[in-house]
Amino acid sequence: MTEQQNPSPEAMRIAGEYTYAVRWDERRLGYTVTCDEVGTWNKPCISNVEDLLEATRRAVARVVDDRVARGMEPPKPLHPGKGRELTERSLRAALERSLDGIPFERSVRSPFTDDERRILETRLRWDDAGMFDMSDDGNVRGFGGIASDGRAGRREPRRLVYSSYQALVAVLIDVAAKQRDLGDCGSAADTDRVRFAVDDEFLGIDMADERAMADATIDHLHRYVAYSRILYEDEPYVRPGLSGEERWRIITGKASMSIMRDLFAMQWRSHVKLMRALHHGWPWADPLMGLPVGWATRFGAELLGDMQRVVDLGLDGFAIEQVEERLGGLRIYFDAGGGDDGGRGSDDGFDVRRTGLAGLMTALLDAYENLSLVTCIDCGSWHDVRLTRGWIRPICRRCALFDAVGRHHPDPEREWDAMTPVADDVTAWTREHVRSLDDPRLSQAHIHRLLEDRGVEHFVA
Repeated sequence: MTEQQNPSPEAMRIAGEYTYAVRWDERRLGYTVTCDEVGTWNKPCISNVEDLLEATRRAVARVVDDRVARGMEPPKPLHPGKGRELTERSLRAALERSLDGIPFERSVRSPFTDDERRILETRLRWDDAGMFDMSDDGNVRGFGGIASDGRAGRREPRRLVYSSYQALVAVLIDVAAKQRDLGDCGSAADTDRVRFAVDDEFLGIDMADERAMADATIDHLHRYVAYSRILYEDEPYVRPGLSGEERWRIITGKASMSIMRDLFAMQWRSHVKLMRALHHGWPWADPLMGLPVGWATRFGAELLGDMQRVVDLGLDGFAIEQVEERLGGLRIYFDAGGGDDGGRGSDDGFDVRRTGLAGLMTALLDAYENLSLVTCIDCGSWHDVRLTRGWIRPICRRCALFDAVGRHHPDPEREWDAMTPVADDVTAWTREHVRSLDDPRLSQAHIHRLLEDRGVEHFVA
């Protein structure tokens, strides 16, 4: 079995029961992960432990598949029923040691304050040591020779500026959602206007000018920190003096909407945190980690809450079977228990059972599918969104042009003009075609406000 092949679901299940030892290597400023059942796994140290743990688990699953293919039994778990718990303990201990050992006060040329660097490291796994080429007077001349993961070599500058833009857009979406939760629609509208301005500024960055890209990256990260503080204001999770154990307890309890929004939006940086939060608080929801980043940013936490609302009505035996993007929209296939597939079991059309809780869940997911069709799959934007040709995907103008430039398309604007505009009033269309959305049991569901907010952003931006 080659490294590129995806392991089978059964192998991933078995690998998930194994015990993994996570260690912090102080000398190399990185993590190592070994699997007790398979033995030492020779993976390089990297600073993003979430990615390393997941990569190791998938590599172990490939070993399991290989043994089964050769007629051999896979290794038995050394700690039956306790592998996940022991792995979590090991991970927490390694994270604690790494945070204690990271010299945030070290003297380096950086455009950020020590506190900003602490937030960027803990939230985005972003270490700027050596990333920027700084002059003696503190001005930025471009990117340096150290990548943001601490390894020698350079990341592609366009990717750095896009990653920082993506993070800023995500936190602005999350802050506006929090402000609306608190009834402060005026502040939410102000935050949205900031985001629209960031979008316009991104289109104006000269992607052939390294200094311009470095300046934009720094500006994005400064503002990310500022709005991240607003997002986490009054959250016990960031209380000074809180131990790592207590922080993990907050995440693995029923975390607040602000935290869950951030975890969904930043899952490309905080994969393990989201995985653990779902495993403990919403054990049926692990497959939602497969949401594309734009959809996860815009409505991942709300989708989770709305689905839990229906499950809590008594949908016993509910399980998600598959999450996928199909024809530009979100498809979630589920088993409602008792042999009911929730009306999403056939490619030839929906065998919909519109009565009972399975039908209610199907209606809810139909509404989210409609919303996904007008939501940028890469950043979560609702304005300037179109459907790509060929492989249909909803994408905003910023992400589409960035992608086209990266592919060296001769005329990115022409490619954008050829794309199909999305529907204007998706709210009215959804209410007309998804009648069960008016069910009183869904009256408090997040989907209603999401549809209304999308209409406002689409016509105002």
